[in-house]
Amino acid sequence: MKTQVSRASPPRRTSRSAYRSTVGAIAPPRPTGAAALLAFGILAVPVLLLTVVQAVW
Repeated sequence: MKTQVSRASPPRRTSRSAYRSTVGAIAPPRPTGAAALLAFGILAVPVLLLTVVQAVW
């Protein structure tokens, strides 16, 4: 049983991280996900503005 638990723990961690990344992108259940989304939005807004300005010019 110990070997099975030790073998099952690493894939669970990876699946949890992937689940957190996918869920965090849609609806963050934790403040860390919200902070990441906020930072991503702050970084994405100037990039979008620059692309729009370049497209207009």
